[in-house]
Amino acid sequence: MEKKQIALNREFFAFIIMGIFLLGFAWFIFAGEKLDADIQFMPILFGGIGALMLIFPIAMMPYCYSFDSKGVTLLYIFLPNERYLWDYIHSIKVVHHSRQFTAFELKGQAEGKKRFYMNSKIVKSWRTKRLLEKYWDGSITGYFGEDLKKWWQKRRAKEAQQMQQYGTDEIVLMEREAQEKTRRRLKPLVEQAEQLNLNLRIKYLYSIEGYKELRSRPEEGYVYTALAELSRPNETNEDRILMISGDLLHVRLGKTAYRGSKDEKGLEDLVANITEVLQEVRRQGWDVYCGITE
Repeated sequence: MEKKQIALNREFFAFIIMGIFLLGFAWFIFAGEKLDADIQFMPILFGGIGALMLIFPIAMMPYCYSFDSKGVTLLYIFLPNERYLWDYIHSIKVVHHSRQFTAFELKGQAEGKKRFYMNSKIVKSWRTKRLLEKYWDGSITGYFGEDLKKWWQKRRAKEAQQMQQYGTDEIVLMEREAQEKTRRRLKPLVEQAEQLNLNLRIKYLYSIEGYKELRSRPEEGYVYTALAELSRPNETNEDRILMISGDLLHVRLGKTAYRGSKDEKGLEDLVANITEVLQEVRRQGWDVYCGITE
């Protein structure tokens, strides 16, 4: 059985220590000399705050994080645990969590049901940072001075006229599997479109922030997207071509190769949106649906 590595939640224990301190302080005041009338509320005030600072973390915060080769689990005392698999985390960013603490925000899908208290955050410490870098194959963003560091790295790379070549074997296979799965799921919808005298074509795109479509795989993180185009046969007017997209993969640069995370919800949303459009077209007609008056 694989040994798990544990990191404590600093914020949880900070609340606990502060709560114990305030309760002790309240008891010290209460058990001391007789209080003046205008400050008799102080033991109650400090005791109430201390009690809240004990109850809140015990009820709502993870007390530690369990890391292994497959993923990370946020462990709670009373609530169901929060589990993330590395294969479904497509980015990790350092964010402001509270006035005293920063956190690593995990972007990806949690295992099981998404519950109200789950915020996908791991409080930052030297140990959580070391374990995330150990187990997750990707670059953590959001560190202070990151932009300056990136500029310096790009300058050094340009001066040396060297470019790191990332392996593509894994991501090419994932893209092919995503295409095949998308074709299977959309085949019935393609047939439904033909019955309505419509063409349903699927394109697969690379996209990065600021660009909708790229012809080749970029040398940075990107989203692999399926774009469905629905129109009359031989239609050339772009205003009469309906486009519906769904993200299939979130891709990042690992240490030596492209690494991808599947977006299961993206394909489901694409299928649902196309199905809804075809139902509306069947009900009111293509021209009415598209607002064509000619």
